[in-house]
Amino acid sequence: MIMAGASVKGHGIVVPKTPVLAVANRFQRYKPEEEKAVRKVDVKEDEVLNRLKDTFRTLKYGKEPDGTYTTFEDNRKLAAGLAAQLGYTAADVERFSVALVEFQDMRDFSRKAGMFLSVLINEGKDSDYTVQTAHLEKPNDVGSENTKNITVNGNAGDYTGHNMKGGTITVNGNAGNYLGYEMGNGSITVNGNAGDEIGRVMSGGTITVNGDAGDHVGCDIQDRYPTTGTIVVKGNAGNQVGEKMGAGSITVEGNAGDHVGREMRGGTITVMGNAGTGVGASMSGGSITVGGNVRDALGLQMLAGSITVKGDAGEVCGQEMMRGSIIVEGNIGDGCGSGMWMGGEIHVGSEVRSIGGVICGKIFHKGKLIVDK
Repeated sequence: MIMAGASVKGHGIVVPKTPVLAVANRFQRYKPEEEKAVRKVDVKEDEVLNRLKDTFRTLKYGKEPDGTYTTFEDNRKLAAGLAAQLGYTAADVERFSVALVEFQDMRDFSRKAGMFLSVLINEGKDSDYTVQTAHLEKPNDVGSENTKNITVNGNAGDYTGHNMKGGTITVNGNAGNYLGYEMGNGSITVNGNAGDEIGRVMSGGTITVNGDAGDHVGCDIQDRYPTTGTIVVKGNAGNQVGEKMGAGSITVEGNAGDHVGREMRGGTITVMGNAGTGVGASMSGGSITVGGNVRDALGLQMLAGSITVKGDAGEVCGQEMMRGSIIVEGNIGDGCGSGMWMGGEIHVGSEVRSIGGVICGKIFHKGKLIVDK
């Protein structure tokens, strides 16, 4: 639409001239704006970001092609120097996490990115940090030796929370393998899925996975009184939950795979759904509760401890068990107690298909002792 009084000439619009006085009168009701001093732009944050990027560009970690070897502690000292010189803030660290996209072709990027973010956070003056990773290849080692409160918006790679000493880590995405490896305190929450070996060799703290987890959840949790580890998986877990654990607590609210509690020495495992074969195989202490059904070889070569199954169990329950107690509130398949040879008890709440060759041990059926050897 062409304004009144205007005409099109060539490729432009020619607007008729308006008397200067008329223009001035039109704006007489507005007072002149008061003059204000122009604030000088603070470029400190840009200088800080550039310095962090320059440092990362030449960063070394582990064994380099030139034969040099740089440790986590070496880079912690580097970050401490940057903190003293630059006084970087949590906002600077977050901006740096966004800028890391420029370096994804760097050799060993995932390890270097997560490690450097960790030492920057550890040596920084703030208590709360946010790291953006949705645009990155998953950085490993985020939150190593952490004592602060970290939020990761996106996925985190392997060894998140490695050797964590306190504080919190929240991952608003998925996490890789070895989540909370060797952690001694603090809490980690993953609002997605996690990989294998979560909580391996942990001695304290809490890990919560709001999705599914892979194999070896809580493998070899340590008994370091008075601290111990707690793991909660809201979804399903893979094989060998709690293998060789010596203390602590593991809860899987969904189903678990084979060999739950294999060779466990202490602590408690609760699976609210079903579990696979070999639950409690060779366990020597602790307790296992399964809210659903289990498959064959429940309590295989069990040395001590207790197992409770709220549903049914498959064949050869208690095979070659030596000590301990097995309670199955539902049915048991063929070969119950086969090869029991040093003791132990099996309690069957419903029906048992057949009894195996018991050498030494007791079997109860609906509260009544039916095998006593």
